[in-house]
Amino acid sequence: MIQACHAAGIKVYADVVLHHMTGQGGGGTGDNGSTFPDKYDYPPLYGPDDFSPCETSITNWEDEYQVWSCQLDGLAGQPVTPELYEGTGSLLEYRYGWDLYDAFTSGTLASLSDFGPGYNAAGMVPSADAVSFVDDQDTERDGGALYYADGAQYVLANVFMLAWPYGTPMVLSDYAYSSYDQGPPSAGGNAIAPVTCGSGTWECEDRWPQIVGMVAWRNAAGSAPVANWWTDGGAAIAFSRGSDAWVAINDEPSPVTETFTTGLPGGAYCDVVSGAAVDGACTGTAVAVNAAGQAVITVPAHDAVAIDVSSAATAAVETVNVSVPADTTASGDTVYLSGTLSALGEGAPDWNPAGIAMTPLSATQWTATITATADTTLSYKYDLGGTWSDVEETADCGYVANRTMTVGGGTEEDTVANWAGLGSC
Repeated sequence: MIQACHAAGIKVYADVVLHHMTGQGGGGTGDNGSTFPDKYDYPPLYGPDDFSPCETSITNWEDEYQVWSCQLDGLAGQPVTPELYEGTGSLLEYRYGWDLYDAFTSGTLASLSDFGPGYNAAGMVPSADAVSFVDDQDTERDGGALYYADGAQYVLANVFMLAWPYGTPMVLSDYAYSSYDQGPPSAGGNAIAPVTCGSGTWECEDRWPQIVGMVAWRNAAGSAPVANWWTDGGAAIAFSRGSDAWVAINDEPSPVTETFTTGLPGGAYCDVVSGAAVDGACTGTAVAVNAAGQAVITVPAHDAVAIDVSSAATAAVETVNVSVPADTTASGDTVYLSGTLSALGEGAPDWNPAGIAMTPLSATQWTATITATADTTLSYKYDLGGTWSDVEETADCGYVANRTMTVGGGTEEDTVANWAGLGSC
């Protein structure tokens, strides 16, 4: 199994409790039918001499002898100090999840700008020695850690963990439970039920789309340092990893719209939290980054947006030309293209009458260019002045239905017959 996991690029770590078997003093029967007379006697494999001499439970987790030699009744507390184990291998850094829980539930995300060993007095082990995680099978039950039932906050905490350059991240994949000692879904007897993700039993957090997208994001970020840190001072933050990846996390109760400095090269990108890039097209939200590395982005409440160089979309530029009535220029107003502009991924609201300001080519010709992921579809119409009072109308001053275009690198040629409230209308 370990070889199969390694071949698939999956690391394996061992969670070992030495010199412990069961806690059944009177003996019992194992899953495969074998019996044992006592918790220290498992013939023909192990007997009393194979166990540590201390036969009492751990009462002091700061006592090295007790932690290493006595009986473990529950995985509670911090065994001795992490520094004692740094020379052995990577350490599960429990303080990471606890501190992240505090930031999300009682502190501010703004405080995470230096998250790591120097974050607070409790400290964390150096990044190279740490396995970072939001929760594990113990902390999700003990309290003080976010877990699957926390919904959006749990997702955002995992997004942060996968984006932040500390430790080797570990994502928990487990099952739903309603009591502390509840075991995995059962197929009867001692058999575990087959894994069926999303069934209300197996949670399969490692397969959640947001987490899958952020794993690829972290790979794209590589070892690049944090840059372009931004915060609203509360529960919204954003940062890049050099010029390779950028993320915004918004745990505020309302959307956040901002002109963010992403650090990425100009172009169109697919948000890996809401979808992915498939053959150059976005299955979720598209983000347009200008030549200066900036993007106008709306991050929904309790959600995130993340882009990286591996999520680049195939962008297309559509030219839109419109012929307008001869009295348009005399009005002194600008012609606007309004519609479902949020599809462009630049944070523009839908159906704002002052949507895209067009440029006059002549008294009767206006133009604009639209950049979006290839094959993005827009519903739209034209307005004069950006207030809807002078929206386009038919030749006999009737209603004009919404127009439709597909951004594919071509040219749209439209004609406005009349403006409401202007001229004959």
